[in-house]
Amino acid sequence: MKGAHDDVNSEDEDGFDFGELAPTRAKPKSWRDDPAVSHADLSLRITVEEGGSTTYHVHKWLLDAKCTYFQGKFQFDRAASGEREEAQLQLLPHEAEVLPAMLDFMYGVTTELQASTESAVALFRMADMLGAAELHRAITAFMQTDLQKSTAIQYLCDAEALNQQKVCRITRR
Repeated sequence: MKGAHDDVNSEDEDGFDFGELAPTRAKPKSWRDDPAVSHADLSLRITVEEGGSTTYHVHKWLLDAKCTYFQGKFQFDRAASGEREEAQLQLLPHEAEVLPAMLDFMYGVTTELQASTESAVALFRMADMLGAAELHRAITAFMQTDLQKSTAIQYLCDAEALNQQKVCRITRR
């Protein structure tokens, strides 16, 4: 009986097998991976205003490239030695809750920003605070389609809690 792949020939006419040299796509690095596997070179400790902290193992090059807040703050020569640099951010609870969605977006884990009415204002604030232009564009686009009469109260409450006056003004219109 002939198999489904019997007609497929991975050898050229000289008998060279291209299957062994076929290019493979490396899995993109992610903050969700084991830091030893992803070669994360930054331990980003998030301290929440009301207590508690979480550490994310990320890549300095990514934060440096995507957030003006981090530009120029890292020593890139440490990566070769295997040392992991440390940085700390103090966030409000709602900001800390949206950090995984922000990191997924920045790393390209998701092709679209995973935002909701409940997370939009915090993501907007994080984009402003960190100077993340790509995130700012994405969350602004989301908010422009999501802000309606039925979502306005959530936006207004979150904007006031996070002191986002611009969002407050737009929501009140």
